[in-house]
Amino acid sequence: MTLTKCHALIIAPAVLALGACAVVTSERQPAQEAPSPAASEPRFLPTVSDPDCCYLPSDPAPLGYRVPVGGALLVGVVEAIRPANGLVLTANSSNPSPPPGFEYLLVRVSLQCTTAPNAPCDLSMGVQFLAQDLSGTTYDAATNLAGIPRPFDLSGVAEGAIAEGNLVYLVPTAAEGLTVAFTWPNMAGVSLAIE
Repeated sequence: MTLTKCHALIIAPAVLALGACAVVTSERQPAQEAPSPAASEPRFLPTVSDPDCCYLPSDPAPLGYRVPVGGALLVGVVEAIRPANGLVLTANSSNPSPPPGFEYLLVRVSLQCTTAPNAPCDLSMGVQFLAQDLSGTTYDAATNLAGIPRPFDLSGVAEGAIAEGNLVYLVPTAAEGLTVAFTWPNMAGVSLAIE
């Protein structure tokens, strides 16, 4: 299957138009059951074919692909479950029900360090995966939930290693165009599709 992504920047009133297109190619396998959020092995995601593209909330990197960031990381969304209320509530009886008009969103994210062999993968300044809707409102990952299968954890990420795990967000039920915005200090962020 071949997908073509095109980006254009038009600044008015000046007549300036910049465009870039990327072809993303993948071999689609027959539909299979989605992996469980508790799956134990990180999955290798294919890399988008246009790594220099600026994946924006209105045109995010496709679900199931990874995007190079800052010459040292590859990030992507493996899968997303919305709503994930049942999964969150059965994970631990102390997890609160979402308030009216809200639901849980579970997103399995992947981060791979691609620094040179024996070079440290410096994540000391932290990374963030935020849920973001079309209006630009962002939602932090919930930190007060217990028993979530395979939570995302960056500890021990070294060159070549993949950190993969689940993040849970509390988002409005009516939120449209949700993406995951990945940010790393002093680097431009990228938006990753969840569907």
